[in-house]
Amino acid sequence: MAELHEGKEDLQRALQIWRTLLARSPESPKYLAQVSRLCVDLGQLREALEPARKLVRLRPSDLLARRRLVAALSGLNLPAEALPHLEWLRARAPNDAELHQELADAYQDLKRPQEALAHYGWLLARFPGNPEYRIGRASVLADLGREQEQLRELEQVVHRLPAPRAAAVHREMGELYYHEEEFSRAEQHLQAALRLTPPTAGPRLARADPGGRCRGPAPRAEELEQGARYADWLLDIQSARRTSEMITKQHDGAAAAWWRRQISLHAYVAETLVLVA
Repeated sequence: MAELHEGKEDLQRALQIWRTLLARSPESPKYLAQVSRLCVDLGQLREALEPARKLVRLRPSDLLARRRLVAALSGLNLPAEALPHLEWLRARAPNDAELHQELADAYQDLKRPQEALAHYGWLLARFPGNPEYRIGRASVLADLGREQEQLRELEQVVHRLPAPRAAAVHREMGELYYHEEEFSRAEQHLQAALRLTPPTAGPRLARADPGGRCRGPAPRAEELEQGARYADWLLDIQSARRTSEMITKQHDGAAAAWWRRQISLHAYVAETLVLVA
């Protein structure tokens, strides 16, 4: 009977029917499977947990039940509980790329970067042209503080990404190059990020007047929040370069290098960037 109501607009109704049946037969694997499946499909991950856990206890060899439990656990950011189920699944499907990706994510979330790198190594050995695997590996390298390796991974893929994704990666690379004091490269990537951002994707930015008032109508709160994000894209690399040159003239080499590392780019921007509605 429940199957009759499983159209896209009737998932919630079908879920209620299966829950009613499950309340009458709480040990039924069929009812547990249907309730957990529909909860996951509807994004009700917390509600999916208990029936999914119970089904795995009742049917420990059921691969689909484990996958559904992993989906709920991962969606709720519970990697410690998801990990043994992922390893169990990988033991039975060692060549499943999706499982290796999920394992890499879980190990990274659990602050076990070496295991995460091992899974990205497996993925890239088989799919060297997949940009998302390289970006994932770069993220783990960032956790380890291996910024030069992170940049090398990103350099390999940034020009092969669609515009919105490429813009985000260019921005990340610009910030990394800035922290490495490679200002020319930082500026190049930040400008690329701006070029790849569609004009309709965000608010317009203009320079503030000395009193800090916007030229134009006052922005709404949500526009200010979005404007703050876009202001980060317009890091004033030239200002940072000028500040570094000034400090270099005033200090010897070792002291200048120390001071340059202390510079906060945002503290030295020549003019504040604010949102204009």
